[in-house]
Amino acid sequence: MHPKISIIIPVFEQWEALQTCLKALAAQDLPLDQFEVIVVNNEIDADMTLDPVGSLNLRMVHEAMAGSYAARNRGIGNAKADILAFTDADCVPARGWLSAIVDTLDDTENARVCGPVEDILPADVDPVVAEYQQGAAYDAKRWAKKGWAVTGNMATRRVVIDDIGLFEGEMRSGGDRLWGLKAQSAGHAIVYNENMRIGHQVRLEYKAIDARMRRIVHGSFDVFARTNDHRRSSRMFRRLRRRAWRPPLKYVFRHNLALPLSLRDRFRYIGFRWRLRKSMYQAAKNYYAGGEGERR
Repeated sequence: MHPKISIIIPVFEQWEALQTCLKALAAQDLPLDQFEVIVVNNEIDADMTLDPVGSLNLRMVHEAMAGSYAARNRGIGNAKADILAFTDADCVPARGWLSAIVDTLDDTENARVCGPVEDILPADVDPVVAEYQQGAAYDAKRWAKKGWAVTGNMATRRVVIDDIGLFEGEMRSGGDRLWGLKAQSAGHAIVYNENMRIGHQVRLEYKAIDARMRRIVHGSFDVFARTNDHRRSSRMFRRLRRRAWRPPLKYVFRHNLALPLSLRDRFRYIGFRWRLRKSMYQAAKNYYAGGEGERR
């Protein structure tokens, strides 16, 4: 039977998290013969194989070009369905995720759909990390109003790809935003469906959080350059430079934190945020120096 949906998942290093994602897909309420799962190995040096997950229609393809958007493009090229759904290895689709996609895109008036991305935090997480992650949560509904969605939770009709093309494969971050805005400009509006829910296994160590933020900063400047938005690029660079040299002491007295941090944890949080700000500024300088962005 020809699948109705092709789910595309790029993977770089996060093979353990991928297993949780695949088990969640195997537990969807959509019949298994109606969708296929394409895992794209973007870590060619890793000799990886996929173990069967229940009766999931699962296969793996390989992409040598570094970057998740190049990997997604490879997945699109191997997909059999007319609806393409995207998520990431560290995401956990809720049981009704695929049904929400079908309910929306079965209406031919709808071209694209996205939904909420909800952070998954373990009970014993460091309160400083928990405070940061809650403040940095995805705002999928607001982004959808602007015409784009993160590829951790987005689906599109293939006709949109046929019309505007693939993702910019050489980008390390921001490619979903750039592609989404291009689709919006071409008249392919995006619908926000609250029932299209996905959990996101957040990063818990500073090193991993730092790598992600440097990648995002690099991707933001890349988007500005590709859309000729030099004004926003200059404004962002100045803001990052200013914040890099100003410790965020406001968090000592701020009452609207997500968590009731102790005074000690507030000072730890200040150090965490200031260190991250400095690193983000370095990522901006690295972009202008012609350096490459982080892969994850």
